[in-house]
This record gives sequence, C-alpha cells and structure tokens, in this order.
Amino acid sequence: MIRSDKVPSEIQDHNVWNDCWYDEERKLYVTHCEYFKKFEDVWKRPHQIQYQKETNDDGVVIIPEDMAFKFGYPSVVQNDSKGRDIWFILPTLTDDMLTEEIVTSRIKPMTLEKGILYETVSEQWITVGTDDFSMCEKENEISDKLELFPRVPIEELKTLYGRQ
Repeated sequence: MIRSDKVPSEIQDHNVWNDCWYDEERKLYVTHCEYFKKFEDVWKRPHQIQYQKETNDDGVVIIPEDMAFKFGYPSVVQNDSKGRDIWFILPTLTDDMLTEEIVTSRIKPMTLEKGILYETVSEQWITVGTDDFSMCEKENEISDKLELFPRVPIEELKTLYGRQ
C-alpha cells in the first residue's frame, strides 16, 4: 500500500491507506484528504478538538461509527454536488489505488447507494460532458477499457487540452 509521509512512523502498515490511517490508541480514523479539510464544521467537533490538543497533526478525524469500508477503503457518507448522500473514500487515492470497480462506481454507478466519490493525487484535467465532471488520465484509461464513454485517444485529448 502507498504510505504518505504524513502518516506517523509508529502506525502499522496494515492501518494505512496513503494519507489516511487508523489510530488504534485513539480509536479514530485520520485523513489528510483535502476534500475533508475544507469543511469548517469538521474543526468544531469534540473528537477533532481533542485530537488536535493531543497531537501536532492537522488531519481530519472520523469516528469509526461514522464510516464503513467501501472497495477496501475507509469511507463516509457525504453530500454530492446535487445534495444527495453518497459514499466518499477517506484517503486521497493514487493511480495505483484506482480500480475498475472504483472508477465505474464513480462514473456510472448502478444506484446512488453504490456510487462513490474520491480525491486523487492525479490532476483532474479531462472534462467529460459538462464542467462538473473531470477525470485524471488513469480514470480515462480505465473508462476506455470498460467502454464507459465513446473512445477518444489520449493523444487527441492531450492536444485538445494543450498537454504534451
């Protein structure tokens, strides 16, 4: 598994998912995913305040009762851009962490309950349809393989977006 340098060295590898980990001592999940850091209410929760008093870490904490494992990653329910509840993966995903199942569940979920959202370390630069939906190169590669969208060769996309 990918291990971010933000993860404390004393955290065992089996409790790490890139920039997210389970703190066995405090019984909390900690994430450095930028998506969660932008919510002002997060910083006012009692367990967040306590964590910040006890550590010098600026991660966002989630209590186990609020999360579930989806596709092997700790996840929580969040609102999507339309205000509907959808699962959001806690760690920031690297290209190696993206699977066909995860990408399909983001791009074309069978139902909202089976949908997933996530952040990636890869830049989201390939716009599909509207400006609301962008993909990184790895997601485009997987969606091509699964024939989720009409095929556009990556070299054409790079030319269109001014990339080399």
